[in-house]
This record gives sequence, C-alpha cells and structure tokens, in this order.
Amino acid sequence: MSKIIKTVFLFAIIIGNLFLPIISRAAATAAATSQVAANMWPWYFTRASGLVAYILLFLLLVSGIGIKTSWSFKFLSPTFAWLNHRYIGIALSFAVIVHLISLLADSFLKFTILDVFVPFVSPYKPLYLSLGIIGFYLLLAVIISSIFTISRFPKAWRLLHYLPYPLFVILFIHGYFIGTDTKVLAIKSMYLVTGVIIAWFSLYRLYFFYKQK
Repeated sequence: MSKIIKTVFLFAIIIGNLFLPIISRAAATAAATSQVAANMWPWYFTRASGLVAYILLFLLLVSGIGIKTSWSFKFLSPTFAWLNHRYIGIALSFAVIVHLISLLADSFLKFTILDVFVPFVSPYKPLYLSLGIIGFYLLLAVIISSIFTISRFPKAWRLLHYLPYPLFVILFIHGYFIGTDTKVLAIKSMYLVTGVIIAWFSLYRLYFFYKQK
C-alpha cells in the first residue's frame, strides 16, 4: 500500500510540472484555430491564466494532502513542504487575478463587472461561468481564512480548508466545459488525469483520517 501511495504521489507531482510548460502553447494553438475576430490577447490570457490556476490548485491539493498525511515529509523537509504549499497558494491567487482582469478586458465577449462577479447574470454559458464565479468566492474564503484565522481561530481555519475539495470539482467542470481549448488533446488529458489523481488522493485522505481515529 505504501509503495502505491508513494508512486501516485510522485506521479501527481510529475503530472503537475509536466503540464505547466505546455498549457500556454496548447492555449495558443486553440486561440489560433478559433474564429474570434477581435483582439485575441485578452482571450489568450484568460485561457492561459485559467489553465495555470487549475494546475496550481491541483498542486495545492496534492501538497496539502501530502502534508496532512506526512507523505510530503518523505521527499521534502517539513519547512520546505509548508513553504512550497504556501507559495503555490500565492501563485494561484495571482493567476486568478490575471484571469479576472483578462475577462474584463476581452472586447469580444464584453463581460461586465456584474457578469464576472455575480453568478447567472451573463448569458454566456451561464451554468459553467457561474461555477467559476462560485469557485472564486470559495477560493477567496480560503485565502482570507489563511491570513486572518489560522492563529486566532484554528478550528475555523481547519474547517474552511476543506473547501478546496469542492472547489476543485467546481473548477474542473468550469474549465472543462467552458474552455474551447479542451479540444486540444493535451488539455483534455490534463483535466482527466488530474481529476483521477485528486479523486484517488481524496479517498486516501479519508482513509488516513479514519485510520487515525
């Protein structure tokens, strides 16, 4: 069992680092083949930042589960593991900010502030777009709790740190069904592989939790 866990953990890290360098190229390929007549740069940044944010969320969950189950400490020192987890979270925050700004700058879809921040307002794929907005608020809750409650209200912080699990599911659906670049084999494979890995790690996290009781 331990060898399987170790293998999957290493595979998850490899997958995350493997897809990060190619997502921009895949997004560019999708952009070149799409029939958008307006300026493509905001769209390019929207999709690229969205894909980067998804991969970073994947790595954040993997590193978080690795820390919670102590498996990260087999490969990294505790200090480096925690710092790595923290910096992935910071990078994720910046990727989401770029994603939101590029959405507002898109002259083709012409999103308004209400479209971007209020669910079910925009007529553009309302369900999948709204899932992304809901995911943003869930991520915001995790970030705020990490800044203000980790030392003052540790129980609340632990409770809110379960939010990345439903957040991952929400953003998986959001990204897979709203993005035109899922037609690219590399992107579609990335979603499917990372989804399976997170599902497996989540089950192992539950197993570890009940085993500790």
